[in-house]
Amino acid sequence: MIFLSLTMASCRSLTKMTDVEAPYACCYFACPVCNVRDFRGYGYSKICTDSYGRIMFTEEFSLWTIDDKIKCTVIMQKYDGHTVYYYEDDAYYLGDISESEMESFKDKNDWGKPLDDSKMTSRYVEMTFDGAISNFPELRGRDIISTALNVDDSQFLDGFLTDFKSETQAIWLCKVSYDDDEKWFFVIANNGKYDAFETDLTLSNLGELGDFKKQIGWK
Repeated sequence: MIFLSLTMASCRSLTKMTDVEAPYACCYFACPVCNVRDFRGYGYSKICTDSYGRIMFTEEFSLWTIDDKIKCTVIMQKYDGHTVYYYEDDAYYLGDISESEMESFKDKNDWGKPLDDSKMTSRYVEMTFDGAISNFPELRGRDIISTALNVDDSQFLDGFLTDFKSETQAIWLCKVSYDDDEKWFFVIANNGKYDAFETDLTLSNLGELGDFKKQIGWK
């Protein structure tokens, strides 16, 4: 079992990613459920590579708030010592994937085609010698969600950091309770300003996150 420490590095030494750590890091940034503080990975399984070096793999993980394991299939375009590259919102597939869905997934990620740097998102990764990813932003999600939705801790049920650009720009998917009615919201933090949108998206259909990001102009 792999436990990822998501705290900022202080005095710990940093090192380059290994061939095993790079897929973890890619999944951690590319899949919107992986990049939460209670992510517990159970080990990735490499499926295949294409002739241009892309790697397709699966990762099973769980969250402290969810009993069942979640399966994520990921395509990493490439990686180097400190950076992973992938297609934003198209690099992951949550849940079991069928044969037809696999072909569509490959097409979205240009499987078997020459690498196209212009379509890639890059994430700089700082690995400590104990295998932890150290450059995850220190975002006070619970405080921001409570402020944006005007709820207290008793109403707050769950929250997942789904994307971030910096320590002041991030999107959360969160579940809160209003008069015994559970509702899901997107909360967007943008340099000290907060917006909230009720949504039909939950963990089961989070693959549609990319459409929401396009609607709000998140780039």
